[in-house]
Formats: sequence, C-alpha cells, structure tokens
Amino acid sequence: MRPDWNRWVRRGRWALLGSLAYLGLNVLEVVLGSYRDRTGMADCAIILGAAVWPGERPSLTLRARTWRGGEVYRAGYTRHLILTGSVGKHPPAEAEVMRRLLTAWGVPAEAMVLEDQAKTTAESARLCAEIMRRRGWESALIVSDPWHTPRAARLFRREGIRALPCPAFDSPTWTRLGKRLYYTLREAAILASRRFLS
Repeated sequence: MRPDWNRWVRRGRWALLGSLAYLGLNVLEVVLGSYRDRTGMADCAIILGAAVWPGERPSLTLRARTWRGGEVYRAGYTRHLILTGSVGKHPPAEAEVMRRLLTAWGVPAEAMVLEDQAKTTAESARLCAEIMRRRGWESALIVSDPWHTPRAARLFRREGIRALPCPAFDSPTWTRLGKRLYYTLREAAILASRRFLS
C-alpha cells in the first residue's frame, strides 16, 4: 500500500505545482496588462461601473473611473461617453450616478449615453457594442481599474469593437497595495478558471 500512497502524493505535488504555475502565469498577464495604457483618439469612451454606496453616493472606485472618463473627454480624445452599469446593492444605477458626476464636472448631456442594464463586464460589452453599432462607432476607450482593463478590453474585442485600455490609475483598488494585490489575484483566478473551462 505504501508505494501506491507515495505515488499519489507525488502526483498530488506535481498537480499542485502545475496549478500554481498556471495561476502565476495568469497573475503575470494581469500585472503586465494593468500598465498597458492605450489612450488615444476613439469614437467613444466606455466607463465601466462600480459600486454605489448608500445615499446614492459613488464609491471611491466609481468616482475614480468616472473622473478618468471625464479626463479623456476634456482632453479631446473622444466626443462621446457611454456610461454602463445597472442597479447594484444600492440604487440608483451606476450609469446614472456617473451621469450626475460628469454633469457636475461640466460634461454636457449630449456627450453622454447611458446603458443601465448590464450587471457584468460581459453584459456591458454586449450592450455597449449594440449602442455603438447603431451609431456607427467602431473604436472605444475602455475605462476601468488597471487590473480590470485587460480582460474588459478582450471582452469588447470579442464583440467586434476596437477596444483600447484606458486605466484609472487613481482608483483606490490600485493605489492601495493590499487592494491591488487582492484584486490582481482575483482577476488572475477569473482568467485561469474561464480558460480552463473554455
């Protein structure tokens, strides 16, 4: 019995090492992709939603993403902003909270398009792509947290959009080291699991 047991232990160790190596490669991909800022001229910028706090207040992450979207608009990289995100734990919709922030920061209403149904990044990609096709838009800056933009841009490309990562480096999930580590590992785990299942 002992030789069989030892063989299973060895196999288990190799399986564990292989799993860790696979996860490590995905972590590396997320880390390298996080710094890939492709901000440039585009038909629109798509700001991906984040949590709304009680009292209809934007979370710090939502505020940082919205501010970054406003920056690229004011810098002249695009004339149109798509705000995407439905109602989460607290109302109103993330897209609506972003609209209020941008209005307060001087962005005109005609520059903004609201998409307030998407609950996931994949849904945002599909629904925003539909909006873009109706308007004849082909390229988009994808505004989100740095650890999120690589996967988000990939999902938009699958919908036929020329997606350019536009990270919000001021987001607290990036500026705070503990949060950056947590979300980077979480994003790597998502990538690894979806690749394994596909």
